[in-house]
Amino acid sequence: MSQLKKLTVSVLLTALFWASCPALEAKNPLATYFSGLLDESRVEIAIGKMLFEGFRAETGGASKTASLPDIDAMVEQLSVKTPRTAIPYKVYILDCRVPGEIAFPGGAIVITAGMLAIAATPQERTFLVARNIMQIALRNPMTVIKKEGIYGSILKVLKVPENKRDPEAVGQILKSYIKAAMAMDQKRADREAVKLFENFQDGRQAGLSLLRKLKQELWAFMPWELFDLPGRIQNLETITP
Repeated sequence: MSQLKKLTVSVLLTALFWASCPALEAKNPLATYFSGLLDESRVEIAIGKMLFEGFRAETGGASKTASLPDIDAMVEQLSVKTPRTAIPYKVYILDCRVPGEIAFPGGAIVITAGMLAIAATPQERTFLVARNIMQIALRNPMTVIKKEGIYGSILKVLKVPENKRDPEAVGQILKSYIKAAMAMDQKRADREAVKLFENFQDGRQAGLSLLRKLKQELWAFMPWELFDLPGRIQNLETITP
């Protein structure tokens, strides 16, 4: 495996190795400063931009704007159905065979080529994109940032002008965010993604199909429990319109 791919896998799956580490407790000493300057959505977008640019730096720029017209059109169609239509949702594709996905605050979504290969049908891809959009629409990234005690550290770095930020500090925050992202409410995102489909049963079946494929693909090299795949499958099996 090339150095870039090793780094990519490391960045995407860092949380797998840190999942058992205790969360750090911290307060938000700069929250008052930022709340006086920006509304919450603008802070969220600024945080997401910093984290996503840090991700691109860590992966050597391999993460690039999706060149798949169907994905871009899908984002546009789904985003207008969310409770937060003003967020600039955008899918980026990472050239990595390992299945992976991560939603950043403020709209950026990274999906690996490996994940797209598993989500082979239009319905499965719609579910994949929809669940990541709903993570952001539900403010799940910001919720875990605050819950896991990294909000203050993020705001401290964000206060520094972009051209003067310490790349190592941004990298550490990125790793902390990836770890924190493991705690996002995956089941709720799955349920809300189904609601974005025109037909509830189509969305439910698309979600079940994708999650079952992931369970089959991932069993050989990582435990299902870290993604709660059995629980998420059961969640979709039992939901009703």
